[in-house]
Amino acid sequence: MVEIRQFGPDKKQPVPTPGPVNLSAVIIQLPDIVREKMPEEKLKERFGGLPLFLNRDVAVAALYLDPHGEINEHDSDQPTLLLVIGGSGFVQVGGATAPVQAVKAGDAMLWPAHVLHKAWAEDEPMQMITIEYSAEENPS
Repeated sequence: MVEIRQFGPDKKQPVPTPGPVNLSAVIIQLPDIVREKMPEEKLKERFGGLPLFLNRDVAVAALYLDPHGEINEHDSDQPTLLLVIGGSGFVQVGGATAPVQAVKAGDAMLWPAHVLHKAWAEDEPMQMITIEYSAEENPS
């Protein structure tokens, strides 16, 4: 039987880290190494249920920005594919002097590794899926 991870808005939890404003998330999938570092009950408690695990360096999350919510400017060691699945908002990739781009449901973009990026919503919410993955190619 295939595992199912529900990630709808009714499953979201506030993001507990400082920086983001009005941001909730559901972690959909994590690398197996995370499961090795934490007991299953602790994983369920932390992530509001058990995420799917994959033997790859990739993480998938559903992000929910409320109106006037913001993912603060930051960078990542890994590239991140951002898929806007609902609502609309704005992104800025490349630091404070980079152009601001409007995004809406159906838009996808790649946030390169080690490049500052942020996203925010104004008067309506925005829902996104992020796929953060290793920039390293796996040997075949």
